Amino acid sequence: MIDSLKRSAEELFERVSWPSADEEDWRRTDLSRLLPRGVLDSNADLAGGIQGAEGWTAASLPLPEGYAGRVVSENGVVVGLSLPEPLADSGFKTYCCAPGDYPETLGNLGGAELNDSAERITAWHYRDMSGCLALELTGEFDKPILVEERLIARDSRDVRKALFSAPHLHITATPGARALVIWTLEGAPKHDESITPIINGGLTASVFPGAKLDITLRQNLGASVVAFLHGRLEVEENAEVRFRESHFGAVLLKTRTRVVLKGVKANARLNGVYAAGRGGHYDIGTVQEHRAAHAVSNALYKGAVVNHAIFQGLINVWPHAEKTDAYLTNNNLILGAGARSDSLPKLNILTDDVKCSHGSTTGRLDKNQLFYLETRGYSPEEAVRELIRGFLREAFVNAPATAREMLERDIDAAVGVSGPWADG
Repeated sequence: MIDSLKRSAEELFERVSWPSADEEDWRRTDLSRLLPRGVLDSNADLAGGIQGAEGWTAASLPLPEGYAGRVVSENGVVVGLSLPEPLADSGFKTYCCAPGDYPETLGNLGGAELNDSAERITAWHYRDMSGCLALELTGEFDKPILVEERLIARDSRDVRKALFSAPHLHITATPGARALVIWTLEGAPKHDESITPIINGGLTASVFPGAKLDITLRQNLGASVVAFLHGRLEVEENAEVRFRESHFGAVLLKTRTRVVLKGVKANARLNGVYAAGRGGHYDIGTVQEHRAAHAVSNALYKGAVVNHAIFQGLINVWPHAEKTDAYLTNNNLILGAGARSDSLPKLNILTDDVKCSHGSTTGRLDKNQLFYLETRGYSPEEAVRELIRGFLREAFVNAPATAREMLERDIDAAVGVSGPWADG
């Protein structure tokens, strides 16, 4: 039986067309110009041929130091687990859900996102999910759960036509839970140059009253991969979510993370870093949606841009959400003569007695700072790299140690390539 979420996604997918530059949200990311003709249709035609989650089996995996648990998934299907007894004793549960057997909370969040983002790319994700990995957090633990999602080319798929994956991670933090989750997306599968690998991923989270959830999304896909990512995090009364994302891969990236503060005194903090290297086109989106009174949200996103990056952020305050306290900041560092960054923070406030503001800066490396470092023994290339490192690291200075170390390694790997980063 086709579940209602999948049915709604199918109906929306058939009713609307692929996004065009006529739509405000896609005006700067024109897929008809950025992708080869027919690549979206060829990937979307894989529906029904994607391996599902039914009858899944997972091998036992070693657990890296510093983590509470580990799950490995390939093209949306779990293939490996490491869930020690202390994690299970704390109240952690994991499920690999087949289509039609999703948690009720995922059905609610997915349906709401289809309604709020009534576009074909979102519908495509929910239509073609091969299943979802669901984490239920009911206890307290201070080490993160690592979820590794890998994009691979399977022998059973006709990779001469397309390479597509629609993974989904759903997290439920029950009342009073305290948890950290790191979700990484990686993969640079070998493929015919005539095809374009696409990953259309989704993240949903229900944070119940009094819970505290820390999520890190790390995207480090191959340089030929196109990535669409959709996030919806709903935060109840006196609950808190901390979400951070990093993007150091993919040739074309389009994201939207919507945080819905549904309960009184809900709290959300969003942080992001992105490095759009040579040839890369990144379009990062956030929505801070205040639906209840006395809620607080703060977002800080920082980007280093060699080619083209767009940041679209929105603070949306509903009627009766008085005493809202929300802030949005986007800072971009332009590297190279042809680099371009579009920063578009917006406010939509439908009530009085709120405190909402936004800020945006775009600029190049400070020549005085470069000169200072060079007088202290740094070469010109080293000075550039150190300033980029310091600029990006500020976005996650308060992250848990494990997540911060992971993101710092990614930054070091990105700025360590002298070509793209030294052009500024």
